[in-house]
Amino acid sequence: VQECVSEFISFITSEACDKCSNEKRKTINGDDLLYAMKTLGFEHYLDTLRRYLQKYRELTKTEKQGEEGMGEMGNLGGEEDIGEGFNNGMPYIQKEGEESKNPN
Repeated sequence: VQECVSEFISFITSEACDKCSNEKRKTINGDDLLYAMKTLGFEHYLDTLRRYLQKYRELTKTEKQGEEGMGEMGNLGGEEDIGEGFNNGMPYIQKEGEESKNPN
């Protein structure tokens, strides 16, 4: 399974990298990965991944704004300040009507 997952990631990343090269950019972003998945026929996953990417951007934007307001003191509240829905730094997005699977 690990080998298949690695191959899938390489497949998607390669397509995203080609897009970035054509646009003379060096950094692959989430939108590039979504483009690659659509181009390679994985449209079925796009809606969920777009929602995930949007939620992730909202949460990281909120974190950055909070850090700017704290000056040099940093995050004094510990991990609890990250917010519900985070697991190891990655947000968990619950589908409508789905029971919470978040281990936190």
